Amino acid sequence: MQARRQPKAIQTAKLCLHYVYKEEITYKFEPPRGDRLLTLQKLMPSILALTALLVSVPSAYAFKAAFVQSDNAVMRQSASDAAPPVTALSKGTRVNTSDNPTAGYYRVRSAKATGWVKDSDLSFDMSSAPAPMPAKAPGAPASRKRARKEAPLDYTWELEVFGGFDLWTPSDINSLIQSTSLNTGGGFGAELGYRFSRNWLWLFRIEHLSKSVTGTSAPDQNGNTVPVALDLSSTPLMTGLQYHLGDSGSWSFDGAFLIGMGLGTSFTADESSLGNPTKYGATPVTELIKFDLNYKMSDSFWAFFEPGYRILSTAQLTPSTVGSTTGFLQTNGAFTPIALSFSGLVLNFGARLNF
Repeated sequence: MQARRQPKAIQTAKLCLHYVYKEEITYKFEPPRGDRLLTLQKLMPSILALTALLVSVPSAYAFKAAFVQSDNAVMRQSASDAAPPVTALSKGTRVNTSDNPTAGYYRVRSAKATGWVKDSDLSFDMSSAPAPMPAKAPGAPASRKRARKEAPLDYTWELEVFGGFDLWTPSDINSLIQSTSLNTGGGFGAELGYRFSRNWLWLFRIEHLSKSVTGTSAPDQNGNTVPVALDLSSTPLMTGLQYHLGDSGSWSFDGAFLIGMGLGTSFTADESSLGNPTKYGATPVTELIKFDLNYKMSDSFWAFFEPGYRILSTAQLTPSTVGSTTGFLQTNGAFTPIALSFSGLVLNFGARLNF
């Protein structure tokens, strides 16, 4: 390994020391013992020269304040582009440097390491240096991730009113009455949401689903028919969570899952001439997955479209209330068990108020 060349000032100082030492030896022994004044006079020029050089040495190795003006400036082991890197210094890092560059590099000492940095990566104009980072409070744990500061919530509650269509198919009833007239009903309701974070709401929802038709019974043996009113209805009461999926201009998108009970889920058949209906009823579990496409009308008022899918059906039921002359609901003199179904696609439109 090649020895590093010593600066010229140090070499000159060593030569002077050698000269002084040599002169001292020469005049210590050669002159007569009483001639010490002559020895001091001869040594004085060398002593003065040595003193001047020693005073100048520290200035040659004085450090200057600087800061890194490039992103990820490379600190190297020596003043060469081919030298191995020691570390990378981020922009704005304050350092001390040697007074003069060597081969376009300054010797640099930072808080973490010492090495050589290109002069183009440094700035000595400390008036433009970025302010140093404030020291951490004693005892405060170091955080590896910068905490994300959430903006305050603009509102806490959402109230929605809506109505639309439910595309259900009550297959058992269709087979029994030989008609699809009870397919696809209507619904309306309301939903209250409590926003407990930036993206999450707790929902409370109630709605009423129904479909009513009027027909005639099959002719009896005398060819007579009677009017029959058929009604299918349910009142789902649900709760669940909604998540804010994103925004685009005046539009926003939400998704939700709710679960609850289908209160008053029933099918009734009433021969209107007698006013004595037969009723099938139950209270099944119901689930709803929905998405809201919202359009901002103002800061507090939004319009929305709500597609979704509902699961609401019962096991096979027998009548809870038996009416008269409802023979079309019977097979061989016994009432036919039927399952009620409101399962299917949901398409609602509505308005939302934020407060």
